[in-house]
Amino acid sequence: MNIETKQSNKPRVNWIPLVSTNFFGELNNNFLKELICFIAVLWVAKEQASFVVALALGLLEISYIVFAPQAAYLAKRYNKVKVLQVTKILEIPIVLLASLGFVLQNIYIVFVALFLMGIQTSITAPANYALIKDIGGKKKFAYGTGLFEMTTVLGVITAGIIGGLLADKQFNSLSEYRLFIIFGILLVVSVTAYVTSKSIRAI
Repeated sequence: MNIETKQSNKPRVNWIPLVSTNFFGELNNNFLKELICFIAVLWVAKEQASFVVALALGLLEISYIVFAPQAAYLAKRYNKVKVLQVTKILEIPIVLLASLGFVLQNIYIVFVALFLMGIQTSITAPANYALIKDIGGKKKFAYGTGLFEMTTVLGVITAGIIGGLLADKQFNSLSEYRLFIIFGILLVVSVTAYVTSKSIRAI
């Protein structure tokens, strides 16, 4: 009887807030990268196009190398949920800056926004993975990691699909509203990521 009571009182593991926050974060990061590769690349001369694409692909990744030690320190020194929530708040002005870059068709502004997005993503990475263990414990760490990686891939794929559709010539009817769609997606996704991060509960 006592064993059944203890089992019933054990808090249920809720992965949805963490994996949802991760999905929306990956969606925005890769969506912005795809926009540069599909749309912003048209703002420069053809001979510079390959460099623009390579730079877009590299900016998100280089921040992980440069800021990884600082990110690990923050995840260890401060509350991991708070670290995640603060970075999600910072994502909102970053996507506003990116949207301004697309309005002005300014590749430099867009690249600055992408680099800042990479920084905030690199800061969240250690906190994210540590929260998998905090939420599920040792026994469910492998399962939680699998869910986390699945949502990461889903975010990358979804971003590629949406970015491709917005750039596809078959969707010329969207061109008139393209800037509004880009702004709407970036802002709504970043706000949603912050909202889901508020629901994360660690053990």
